[in-house]
Amino acid sequence: MATLVRNGAARRNGSEGSRPRYDSRVYDEAVLGFKNYWYPVFSSKSVGRKPVGATIMGEGIVFMRTPKGVARALSNECAHRGTLLSIGEGCLIKGSDTITCPYHGWTYDLHSGVCVAVLPEGPKSEVPGKIRIRSYPVEERKGIVWIWMGKGDPAPIEEDIPNLMQRDDAIVKFRPRVQYGNWRWHSENTAGGHAQMIHKSSFRVWFTRPRPMNLPSQPHVTHDVDGVGVDNGFIPRGQALPGEPKPPTPSMYTEYPGLGTWSPQPKWRQILLWPWLRRFRKSLGSEVHGVSKMMMMLPGVFRVPNFPSASNIYYEWYVPVDEDHYLYAQVACLWGSNPIQRLWKNVWYYAWGKPTGLIQFNNQDLTFTRQTTNYTKRHGITSYPHTKLSRNDDFHRTWRQFASEFARGEGYAYEDGYRAEDSPLVGMVPNIPWLEDAPAETEDKKEPTEQKQPEPVPAGGSE
Repeated sequence: MATLVRNGAARRNGSEGSRPRYDSRVYDEAVLGFKNYWYPVFSSKSVGRKPVGATIMGEGIVFMRTPKGVARALSNECAHRGTLLSIGEGCLIKGSDTITCPYHGWTYDLHSGVCVAVLPEGPKSEVPGKIRIRSYPVEERKGIVWIWMGKGDPAPIEEDIPNLMQRDDAIVKFRPRVQYGNWRWHSENTAGGHAQMIHKSSFRVWFTRPRPMNLPSQPHVTHDVDGVGVDNGFIPRGQALPGEPKPPTPSMYTEYPGLGTWSPQPKWRQILLWPWLRRFRKSLGSEVHGVSKMMMMLPGVFRVPNFPSASNIYYEWYVPVDEDHYLYAQVACLWGSNPIQRLWKNVWYYAWGKPTGLIQFNNQDLTFTRQTTNYTKRHGITSYPHTKLSRNDDFHRTWRQFASEFARGEGYAYEDGYRAEDSPLVGMVPNIPWLEDAPAETEDKKEPTEQKQPEPVPAGGSE
């Protein structure tokens, strides 16, 4: 992950007139996400010679490997009668790079999607070469199968995977699962002061000191060794604000005038558990390969250092499935300097990190993603026009604006006449590669794509 807009990126025509300084319309309308990105879908071991289906951004897709072990992806609907290719046996012509529909035997090339045979009609069938289904670019990195959902040539996959995850020494654990909710509502669950409420009963929180209230929130766009994104900007109570002296160490309890006191953890936990855990305090908030802050990156990737255990980095992708479901793709990156340490990291991940972090702790977030999804459906809205935003919602506003500005091929930065200096995000942090000099590209200037003759007709319309 590097620059936000690459050299040579195509422009699109912007709407007439000036837009307000805060405008999250692109994000608000992205119910099915941003297509021009690489998304994680399956672990490499989940894709084999038998077809496996998935729905991504409302599109049914079938994944399967060729005889040489290369993962491929096609539209999951047969062009003939719409039967799902994923319910069939896959390849019926031994040794060929094909997938066959189990209904009438229409057979498709796994690379191009072109129909190459109709088995019951024999080799003289008139169908082959005249029709095709959509094929999708697929790559494999770090034991994960990635798919490009955009229509044009894909961006280099390295641009869409966090830099630290790509390190050769990173041990990557991948846990994908489909969840109810719209992807945006989980992306906005990642900050906003919810942790003291929904995670206070988490088992792993029992073993940490009660966290003081996080105000004020000061989110900003930042560029670090891992990529570009929105830092959640929380400054815990007791930590100095920029330019101010450090305040006294805060109490475990917060006083609310006229109401009383409150702490996220009951007193018995503080007395029974906290004295045994002082030695772990230094690991909290410490740097892991140069990063120490939580950050949200496009197209919807959240990073958490020191989770699910110290010296690890955790990422989660919110991959849209349809308007009401998303693939919750959890990734934990572990590091060890020698074989013994790497073995211990693996053991500790399965014994502690995964069950208390990726399962119990993160499952608590899912409850409230469902709540927000149901709220927006009840009121027929796609954003939060009726919500009275608090200071902790500054992160949400910044993330929405960031996505609306820089979503690849869709954001305002790709419009003709876009001026970076007009963005409300400019000035948040110095030396951000906001916008490289990218010449406009019109349809008539694009180089034509070479096509074989005869050109197959795409099933159900053009690609």
